[in-house]
Amino acid sequence: RSIEYQTTNDNPSTSKTVEFKVNDGDVDSNLATKNLSITPVNDAPTLTTSGGSAAFVEDSSGPVTVDPALTLTDPDSANIGGATVAITANFDSAEDQLLFVDTANITGVYNSGSGVLTLSGTDTVANYQAALRSVQYNNTDNVAPSTGTRTVSFQATDSAAAASNTATRNVTVQSVNDAPMLDTTDTALAYTEDDPPVAVDPGVTVTDQDDTNL
Repeated sequence: RSIEYQTTNDNPSTSKTVEFKVNDGDVDSNLATKNLSITPVNDAPTLTTSGGSAAFVEDSSGPVTVDPALTLTDPDSANIGGATVAITANFDSAEDQLLFVDTANITGVYNSGSGVLTLSGTDTVANYQAALRSVQYNNTDNVAPSTGTRTVSFQATDSAAAASNTATRNVTVQSVNDAPMLDTTDTALAYTEDDPPVAVDPGVTVTDQDDTNL
C-alpha cells in the first residue's frame, strides 16, 4: 500500500499500468493491476544566453549581433508561438535600435519608443532559436552616442502560450573621437610686395562633431 508513483519525464504518456505480485516463499500470487491516468502539464520554454557581452563601436563595427550563441529549448512543445527582445536597461530611444530580418514564418516589429522587438508567427523551436540568435543592436548616433552598457532581454512563448524565463545579455557601446574639420574659403589671397601683413583666410572655419575644445 505504501508504493508511490512519480515521473520525471517532462512529456509523459497519459496512462500506465502497475502490476503487483507477491510470493509466499514457494508460490507466486496472481498478478493484480492498477491503472494510472497521467495528466500532462504544458512546460514553458527555456532560454539561455551566453556569457560575456557584445560590443558596439561607433563608426567601425556597424550593427552587432546581440547573442549568436543563445539557446532555446522546450521539453514538450515542438513549436514556439512568439518572442520578444527588449532593451531593458539604459535604453536611449533617440539612438538605440534592434534589427531583425523577417523569415518565412516569423515577422519582427520594432517599437522605437519602447525598445521592444516583437516576433510573431508560429515556427519550430530550432527556427525561433535561429531567429533570436540573429537579432542585432545598432546605434544611430555616429557623432557622440551614449556610452555604457545596454541590457537586452529575451523571452519566448510556446504554442500553448506558456512564457519562458527572461534571459539577458549586455551590449557595450563605445564612442570614437571624431577628428576636427577645417574649411578654407575659395577666394585666393591677394598680396602685393611691401604691403602690410594681410590675413591669409579670414573666413576659415573649424568644426568638431564631438569636442568643444582644440
